[in-house]
Amino acid sequence: FARKRGNMIAENDVTVSSDGAYIMWHDVNFAACGNLVDINGYEMYTNGSTFYYYNTESGVLYTYNNGYVVSSVDVSTLTRCSGTNYTPESLPLSVLKRIDVGVYKDRKFKGTQILTFAEWIVLMKQLGMDGYIDRKMGYTTQTITELANIVKSYGMLDHMSWIGIPTTDIIEALRAVDPNTRIGVLEHPNSTTIQTYAPYNTGRGFFFDGYAGDGLTRETVQLG
Repeated sequence: FARKRGNMIAENDVTVSSDGAYIMWHDVNFAACGNLVDINGYEMYTNGSTFYYYNTESGVLYTYNNGYVVSSVDVSTLTRCSGTNYTPESLPLSVLKRIDVGVYKDRKFKGTQILTFAEWIVLMKQLGMDGYIDRKMGYTTQTITELANIVKSYGMLDHMSWIGIPTTDIIEALRAVDPNTRIGVLEHPNSTTIQTYAPYNTGRGFFFDGYAGDGLTRETVQLG
């Protein structure tokens, strides 16, 4: 929809599932989705360890393992899954991919799956768009290197900017993969931060990604 409206750049947030898959999700949890349903409209239940999928029309309860498997468990003994209780980091990718993350917004988005980081990069490439990669996870030199190499594998390094970068070691890890990487540091410009980050204003550039409502002034903007 962004592309159809003429936008050429999109921003999204990367985080990681409980089993280490990089995924794209902005919110801290799935509260916006309300009570969770899967991509076929089945209500999601749990016993605390296993997830179940309930077809309210047929009254059949399933588990899922490369396909729906009929369960003999009584659905009344299970707990309805509320999005408030689940973060992306608390669930494995196999469960995250079952959640309908579009229907709460509008029925026309019914069946929308959460995207992996790689799928998002592919989508941006297909749409001819550039991306701003923000984060909802803590970066390490290993994770940022893995993410940058995913971007590189799809030939999209020149079309991505990284924002919310926290430290110089993360910058250096990014630049080790792509010396031209465009980077936004999660800081306000001041004499200290300018001195720290000036050496990195090379390649496709560097910018301060400060908090607009938290101490940012006309003077700091001019200084930056």
